[in-house]
Amino acid sequence: MHIFTRLAVGGGTCQYEDSIKPYLEVAKLLYKDMVSVSKNASTKKLEVTSMAFQIQSVDADFSLFPQGTNESYSYCYAVIEPLQRNVTVWYMAHLPIF
Repeated sequence: MHIFTRLAVGGGTCQYEDSIKPYLEVAKLLYKDMVSVSKNASTKKLEVTSMAFQIQSVDADFSLFPQGTNESYSYCYAVIEPLQRNVTVWYMAHLPIF
């Protein structure tokens, strides 16, 4: 749901779209690219091995999002794949045009 929302919800230059199909296709591709699965040895079923986190702030000397960003459209996700030792970060800081 988060992936689709981030793709479909516009921002300062949002335009109307007649077809939802391209958004659903891209959301599915992004999901498959960011999330990993493996087969459980005992049950033989596929299981998601990735852990996804939405990061809203950091405890540091800096802000995750610059001052003036639109909080509704700014986001940061970290998807951790422990078996592959891989982290995927999807970040967007939305600054209003006007």
